[in-house]
Amino acid sequence: MKQTITKLLGGAILAALCLVSNPASATTITATWDWTTNSPTGIQSVNIDSNTGYVESSVSGVSMFVDASGGGKLKGNSDNAQFNTGTKLRVPVVSTNDVVTFVANSYKYKGVTIGSDDFDAGDPVVLTRTHTATADEVAKGYVVITSKGDYLNKVSVELAYMPVSSFVYSWDWHNGIPSSITSSSTEGTDANGSIESDNGLSLNYLAATSGAYVKLQYNPNSGNAYAQFNTNTAIRIPVSSTSEILTVVSFPGQYNYTVGGDAATSNTTVHNITAAEVTVGYTEIIATSTAYLYSITLEKRATATIGSYGWATFSNSAATDFTNLAGVVDAYAVTGASGAAITTSAVTTAAANTGLLLKANAGTYAIPLVSSGTDLSGSNLLKAGPATVNYNDGAGYNYVLGVNAGVAAFQKIVSGTNGTVTVPAGKAYLALTASPGAPVLDITIDGISTGIDTAREVQQTGDGIFYNLAGQRVAQPTKGLYIVNGKKIIIK
Repeated sequence: MKQTITKLLGGAILAALCLVSNPASATTITATWDWTTNSPTGIQSVNIDSNTGYVESSVSGVSMFVDASGGGKLKGNSDNAQFNTGTKLRVPVVSTNDVVTFVANSYKYKGVTIGSDDFDAGDPVVLTRTHTATADEVAKGYVVITSKGDYLNKVSVELAYMPVSSFVYSWDWHNGIPSSITSSSTEGTDANGSIESDNGLSLNYLAATSGAYVKLQYNPNSGNAYAQFNTNTAIRIPVSSTSEILTVVSFPGQYNYTVGGDAATSNTTVHNITAAEVTVGYTEIIATSTAYLYSITLEKRATATIGSYGWATFSNSAATDFTNLAGVVDAYAVTGASGAAITTSAVTTAAANTGLLLKANAGTYAIPLVSSGTDLSGSNLLKAGPATVNYNDGAGYNYVLGVNAGVAAFQKIVSGTNGTVTVPAGKAYLALTASPGAPVLDITIDGISTGIDTAREVQQTGDGIFYNLAGQRVAQPTKGLYIVNGKKIIIK
C-alpha cells in the first residue's frame, strides 16, 4: 500500500512514498532501537545534537523522532546512547494495545518520563520501564520519552500493526514544497493573501492589526531558504479535528511567534489542535516580531474507538484506507437488511463521509487517511454523522447501533423517549427505505449472525408488544423467540 510518510530531518519536512507490507493477522510487530547490539546497523553512530531528526528502527518504515533542539543530545556509543536532560523521543504508536519499553544504562540513570508516567531511578535502580499507549497518544501518533539526564541501552515498541501514514499538508519554503511556494512574495500595508500546500490546502496570511506592515518573502541566500513574516502578521491554517497536529520549523534562533496563543520556545514547535480551534475552523500563527520560517505542516489523523463487544460504527471527513489493517481492524459496508439481520460487504478503501462498521479488539486505533477512496454511496446503507435522526424523517426506517439483551445490534428509532437520536461526527447510522421486518437487526458476515458493539444504548418504548423475528406483531405468543420492548426473550 502506498502511503505518505512524514520525516523531519534537520528541520526540513519531507514527504515520500513507500510500500508497506500487509501484516494480516499478526499479533504484534516489535520495532527496536538497540545500541547494545547496534540494531539496526549504524545506530551507534547516531548523533543528534541541539537539533532534530529521525532514527530508523529494526523494522523498515518505523522511525523515532528525536527533538534535541533545546540544547539536548542523543549520541550513540559502542554499547549505549547518551540521552541528555530534556531531550525528547517520539516513539510511534497506532493503538491502545501498543507497549513502549525503555531500557536505561546503569552507568548513569536519573529517571525518565514516558507519556504521563514519571519514573525516578529508584533504589534499587529499575532500568526497564514500560508504558501502554493512551487514546490521546494514539490520536497524536506517538508516545513521548523525556530524559532526566540518562544513558540508555534500548527503546522498543510492540505495535498492533505497521504505523499508518497520516495525510500531511506542507508549506515548506526551505525545500521548495510545493515548487510554487518559492514565488510567493507580498509586501505592503494590510496585505492579505493565500498559499496553497502540496496537497491543495490553502493557508491565509493577513495583517493582525490595522496598519500593520506585512511582508512575505522567499530568500534562498546560502541555501537557507525561508519565509519572512513581519510583526503582527497572522497566518491561519484550516483545521477540522483535534487529532490534527501542526508543526512549525523556524530559522535557528528566529522563533518570534505564537502558535494557538502559545509562544514558541524552540526552532521546532509542535501544536495539537484544540476543540476551540476546530470550532472557528483554523489555528493561527502570529509573528510577535520579525519571524523567519522554514516550514509549516499540518498532519491530519483519524482514530476509531472499539468497545468491549468488538464492533463500532465509523465515519471520517477524509477518505480512509484499511488495506494495511487487515485482521486487526476490519471495515464493512451494510449492503442489505431483511428479516432480523443486515448483510455486509468488506471494505478496503472508502471515500470521505462514508458510514462504516469496524471490527477489532477493544481499544483505540489510528486509521489511515488518503487523498481518495472508493465511492460506496450506491450500495452502502450506512450514513455518516454528524446527524440528528428522527424516528420518522424521510423513509422512516432509521436504525442506530445499540446494546440489546447483552449483545449489540441495530435498533430502530421509535417514537417516545428516543424519538430523535444525535449521531456524532465519527459515527454512522442505518437509513433504510423500507421496513426489513424487525425492530432489531443482527449483523451477518459471510452468512453468520453476530452481535455488534456500539457507542450508545438505545432505549425502546415500553409498550409490551411482542414481535417475531420477522418483525410481525404477535397477539398471543407461544413457545419461541420474540422481541419485546427492544429485547429478545424466549418463551418455553
